[in-house]
Amino acid sequence: MTMRSIKWAGAISIVAALMLGTSLPAAAQAQVQAVPRVGLTFPSTVTERVTIESVDSDTRTVAFFAPDGRLLDVAASDAVKNLDAISDGSMADVTYNQVIPQHIQGSLDDPAIRQLLMLASANASSQGVRDDSVGLLAAECRAGHACQGEGIRDALMVALRYDKSEAVRMKALEGLQPYVAEDIRVRNAVLEALLNDSDPRIRAAAITELEPVQADTGVRRVLSTVANSDNNPHIRTVSREVLSRTPVFQ
Repeated sequence: MTMRSIKWAGAISIVAALMLGTSLPAAAQAQVQAVPRVGLTFPSTVTERVTIESVDSDTRTVAFFAPDGRLLDVAASDAVKNLDAISDGSMADVTYNQVIPQHIQGSLDDPAIRQLLMLASANASSQGVRDDSVGLLAAECRAGHACQGEGIRDALMVALRYDKSEAVRMKALEGLQPYVAEDIRVRNAVLEALLNDSDPRIRAAAITELEPVQADTGVRRVLSTVANSDNNPHIRTVSREVLSRTPVFQ
């Protein structure tokens, strides 16, 4: 299994100590937070001597050249009280966490890879990362590999219930399908998707996944409610078709 590159974003801290024969007071030490691009926090802290390109006191941003030539522009926190004391062109010791692209290869049987995917599946800052991660977790569950009640299965239920992306929720639903019959928590999550999801395609897929357990009293009750009163004609029709195939309660 090969994961696509995932960019990890960390906080950037700048300790401004000007190398001009004087140093800034302690109050000038600041935390400068970079806006994460995508991904999870991956701490790789380095301290480098850099050239301050500019300081904008109005927007509270500091721009500086890293040793590799990159120009970084970061926002200073409210802890910095004297940005005006930092001169353009001065030297400063800067401590920050690097933003590092990571390309990781491994098997889904590797617990570390599974843990990484579970963390990425809840990554609020990037739909693409969530989509890829949930898709891989769902494939793992459909294949019946290490998809126990805790861990991967739980991550998929969280994605099905709460993710804002229809594509992510659909992949989570597909990954849970093998466990609808044996795991009441999964069954309840699929029932919630049928009742509450905003995407009719996900709701219709939920009905299909519930068909093997349609004789269950609770499932049948929900299907009957949907068949009789749902606002979507297609959802009503599909529910009625499923109910008609098993007329006896168990």
